[in-house]
Amino acid sequence: MNVKHNIRIIQLAILLLSANVSAQLDSFTWLDDEAGLPQNSIKSIVPDKYGFLWLTTENGLVRYDGQEFKTFNSENQNFLNNRFLYIAGKKRDRLTFH
Repeated sequence: MNVKHNIRIIQLAILLLSANVSAQLDSFTWLDDEAGLPQNSIKSIVPDKYGFLWLTTENGLVRYDGQEFKTFNSENQNFLNNRFLYIAGKKRDRLTFH
């Protein structure tokens, strides 16, 4: 009886160990100035209620939609300077940039 029991345990172990086990691989994409950021130094990131990510840099505000960046700075907006360091927005309805 011990031999049969041991054979069953070995069979079960072989079955479990030979099963195709797969894990989800994490994937990362490096986003930098070559991908469209105005600079590589991000100071703050906040999502809004529409699914955009807002980023502050020393060269303007950046809106990221998951595919591309749109930069808002003194070249295309009526901003006094391009340096934004902080985003505030508790309810995601209204974001304040400093």
